[in-house]
Amino acid sequence: MLAILVHPNLNGDFLSDVCWTASMYLESISVVPQLYFFQRNKGKIEMLTAHFVVALGVARVMDGIFWAYSYKELKDTNAGSLPGYLAMFSQLVHVIVLGDFFYYYALAVKKGTGTMALPSTNMDNV
Repeated sequence: MLAILVHPNLNGDFLSDVCWTASMYLESISVVPQLYFFQRNKGKIEMLTAHFVVALGVARVMDGIFWAYSYKELKDTNAGSLPGYLAMFSQLVHVIVLGDFFYYYALAVKKGTGTMALPSTNMDNV
């Protein structure tokens, strides 16, 4: 719904602009179920999976850098600079969500273990 209400008008095609914007917004929170699953698994993560999640986070950081320089190009006649700001915000949300994951990943890489451990909470009641 947010993408329908606030989206850039890059090529004048409503459907492609909304689909692109919706995918960007969804990507920013798409990792939340994965992080929840990691907690349900008592915080133990195979390093190959951890590498994948970190690669997603690094890609999001690179997207954030790109949008920091390009957000002005998303200026819309109806919404002004809001689409550009939301593009940057969605990238920032993804990086914030993965922030502590990056920290524990760095600790696991430094230790050279075959698994990564997140701080575990009792998720049996959730």
